[in-house]
Amino acid sequence: ASDTTEYSCDSSSESPYTQDTANPYFLKLQYSTETAALQIKTINITDAEGNWYAFDEFCIPPLMRHTMDAVISGSTSEEFCGNGWSSKVSYTDLAIGGDTEFIWLYVDFKIFGDRFANTVNEAGVRPPNLVSTGLTNGATAVAADSNPIHIS
Repeated sequence: ASDTTEYSCDSSSESPYTQDTANPYFLKLQYSTETAALQIKTINITDAEGNWYAFDEFCIPPLMRHTMDAVISGSTSEEFCGNGWSSKVSYTDLAIGGDTEFIWLYVDFKIFGDRFANTVNEAGVRPPNLVSTGLTNGATAVAADSNPIHIS
């Protein structure tokens, strides 16, 4: 049996919907579990004017496919997306947590006035931006208070 729980937020709760200049409209998803991934079929948004936007096609970068396919294999058409995401592969599902190895994702939306209002659209998916990456040498013992090497 599949879980069809509907999750929502509105003006009375803290919204994960954010706006920035690089990607004007996006949703930050955070889901942490080691046992099962959360699978998403559709994301629905309603604006202040009552226009709705449904997103049921998720454009996933090729380098993220191996982890997504572990959970949602068969949901891709093997075709590339359009609307500015032509380098990403189209999926009919999105997953986060569990075997996807992602506990944090961004879903980008293109909502530009009447063109996308009251229609079903595609959304771009991206991992969080890496600010820095660290590594430690596993071949030798490293003291708990020592600093790992950081690459920025």
